[in-house]
Amino acid sequence: MKVPSPWKDLLPFPLEKIKEMAQMVGQPQWVSAVKEAVEKVGGKDPFGPGGILQFLQQASRWAESMAEPFVSSGGSGNLSAGVNGTGELFSSRWTNGLLTQDALAAQLLLSGHPSEASRVTGELRCLAVGLMGGMDAVVVANTTTAIAALGLAHRDEGSWILPRVDCVRPFRFGVSSAGSLQTILHEAGASVIEVGSNQECLPSDLEAAIKSPSTILLTATPGGTPDADSAAKYLADISQWASQQNTSWIEVLFNGSLHTVPEHASLTSVVADRWHLGMEMLVIPCDAWIGGPECCLILTRKKSPLWESVQRIVQNLGMGASTLTQSILLKALQSTEGFAGWQRTPAAHALTVGLDNLKFRAEKIVTQCTGLGKIEQVTALEKDCRIGMGVWSGSRWRSAVIQIRMQGIAPSELAQRLAEGSRPIWCQVQSDCIELVLRTIDPDEDRYVVQRLSEVAGATAAPTDSDSSTNNAKTSSS
Repeated sequence: MKVPSPWKDLLPFPLEKIKEMAQMVGQPQWVSAVKEAVEKVGGKDPFGPGGILQFLQQASRWAESMAEPFVSSGGSGNLSAGVNGTGELFSSRWTNGLLTQDALAAQLLLSGHPSEASRVTGELRCLAVGLMGGMDAVVVANTTTAIAALGLAHRDEGSWILPRVDCVRPFRFGVSSAGSLQTILHEAGASVIEVGSNQECLPSDLEAAIKSPSTILLTATPGGTPDADSAAKYLADISQWASQQNTSWIEVLFNGSLHTVPEHASLTSVVADRWHLGMEMLVIPCDAWIGGPECCLILTRKKSPLWESVQRIVQNLGMGASTLTQSILLKALQSTEGFAGWQRTPAAHALTVGLDNLKFRAEKIVTQCTGLGKIEQVTALEKDCRIGMGVWSGSRWRSAVIQIRMQGIAPSELAQRLAEGSRPIWCQVQSDCIELVLRTIDPDEDRYVVQRLSEVAGATAAPTDSDSSTNNAKTSSS
């Protein structure tokens, strides 16, 4: 019975024992042993003649159904992932999925061993602080809840300063939430002072907003600054001002990451390197570059009355992430602690793959699709592509892009046809063509993309195994 890793690591008992137990059901010595145990505690056979056997057989069926998600080689077709050709890493179309089998395995572990809950919570806190810096951490259900907890913790002690350029909306499953940071703080009963314009915030704007020494500054990255140079200068000015005024500063780091890629340094912020700017706390969404489930880490640089209030509110109001979510996050952090492990995640792969590799794959797909059925034009080009919506709408990365136009099929209809079926392909729709952005398409999916395009075009295309081998070799070399 072969179980793919890491599922077997999460189970509270070896799956071989389930198989052995199922084989023992029905054996006379096993039935006799159970009957004897029931009689010793004064019990009776509640099922009548053969009741114990029926009970054990039912238990066997339950064990088999429980183990099925972990031992089956395939799995439900509903769990098969689609192909993300949008270039958007944070998109509701493909980040909103069913509960994974990893999550089911974690749930089974926690159900069988209640003591695991405290172990997971403690181990996760230690690992998060060790990887990201700070003195302590708390895991909250999501980013909106984290901001609300901060607002409640500082509701009566003073006001919040929020630059308008940072008044963004947190995201959930790739979609911006209904409320902005200002709205969330306001709903928590906090006093919020908005400063600056939608394009910039100067130290003089911050100076005019200070009402008392207990004022807290809240910023967000990425915010509304137009480019990387402007963002760097803005942060440097904020850091200097907060230090001079001795003002507490909390940052919502939407692009927080454990690692960085020099070619895309502006897209990520290494959490551990952030503290030198002088923040008191960092709020880190874990479902972005961290590569975990939907939850949010609040990290603090020091123990303070504010931090104690945050911890108390999260605990008393049930704002913390579930133990199941924390166990999944723990697994994610453990597997991505090193750069090699992190590089295997979809987000990191999209960041680290070289542009030359993407261009090579694009030309390969163009060659295979040219002249197929109704395909009127297929072209490869380079362009800067948006990585997501909401807070990510201003972030771009360069990618090889394939533009496709089919005779007699409108771009919107073509996109709809590709998105149909058990394994959809999502793309960008332009006025006269569709675009497939290769940066978010796994190399192993290239062949499937060609196959689906040929099916929609009414042709038959079957890339040879040598083509696939060449593609994989090129990917490995990059």
